Amino acid sequence: MSNIYLDRAGADGQVSEIQNQIQELREAAASIDKAMVSLQEFWKGSSADKAQTTYESDYKTMLTETIPNAVDEFKQFMDGCVKAIFDTDQQLSGG
Repeated sequence: MSNIYLDRAGADGQVSEIQNQIQELREAAASIDKAMVSLQEFWKGSSADKAQTTYESDYKTMLTETIPNAVDEFKQFMDGCVKAIFDTDQQLSGG
């Protein structure tokens, strides 16, 4: 049998930290995307075209959408777990 312990304030704080990190991740992805656009001013030619095409087709969506969205879904899952544990404990205690 396993024990259940929930420090609600601590758990909520960590879920909040996950949310903060997701925002930083989104900002970093936007900065990288902006840098890729700016790179076109400094690098021209076939290799530059290939780099831009590869970024657009293979990495941009993953960087700017897929990974941030997956991490956000994970945060929502964790938030749901914390809430479910708290709510169940409250129900069982009659509170």
